[in-house]
Amino acid sequence: MLIDCRLSHAQCEDAAYPEEDAFSHDQIDFEANVLQSSVTGKNLALLKCGVGMIANAPTGLSQQVLRTDVAGMPLEWIDYKEAARLYHTEQVAYACGSLLYRIRGGVSAASGLRSAIDVNSIIATYGTHQGLAERRDHYIPPLNNRTLFRRDANICLYCAQPFKNSELTRDHITPISQQGEDRWTNVATACRRCNNHKGGNTPEQAGMQLIAVPFTPTYAEYIYLKGRRVLADQMEYLLAHFPRSSPLHQRVRIHLDQNSVSTLLVMR
Repeated sequence: MLIDCRLSHAQCEDAAYPEEDAFSHDQIDFEANVLQSSVTGKNLALLKCGVGMIANAPTGLSQQVLRTDVAGMPLEWIDYKEAARLYHTEQVAYACGSLLYRIRGGVSAASGLRSAIDVNSIIATYGTHQGLAERRDHYIPPLNNRTLFRRDANICLYCAQPFKNSELTRDHITPISQQGEDRWTNVATACRRCNNHKGGNTPEQAGMQLIAVPFTPTYAEYIYLKGRRVLADQMEYLLAHFPRSSPLHQRVRIHLDQNSVSTLLVMR
């Protein structure tokens, strides 16, 4: 089954395509790859768990592509327009993962052939990233609530209960009023009730206990935490770059393994 997503030319005019192609001015076609043979294995399990894969036109076009350098180190998330630009400028060294989009252009006046760009879920790009490897080793990602809550799996680190983002707060373990800092290792996800109960005290002063030790995500972990919908192959790829001792590595590994078992049960 192929889902054909149609956007107006105006909506896609900033996407880059081969210069020799004569593109239609009324539409550019996108085929989101949801072939029945692809909706098996871990992607099916993750779809059922709400992690996400392409299931309809709006979701398909918003699915992010994982960009890496030519050595395979994760760099960033990009959208389909940036991916098309990278293909057009021949900056893509290789691709892996699953096919996300087939971007179709117009028919070439010279060859009579219609152009198409296949965009995979993971693409490696050429280019020098001087000092990036060294910076990654000492990288401290910017702290924001969305990635903090994802780091802690949307669980209050005091009462151990899961909550929606709107019901969570950033708690400073050592309060700012007691010279605590606003950094990853001094903040914890907390529900409003627990945060109000703790107030301007340390956990010890409030008679409370953390259920997990806060940690600073690595560069690859931060990319994972920033992802809106991380597909199974993207998750596996990023997981290979997580420190094995990281709590996030253990959590994602368990999540993938559980989904593999669920998939086998579904396929039976």
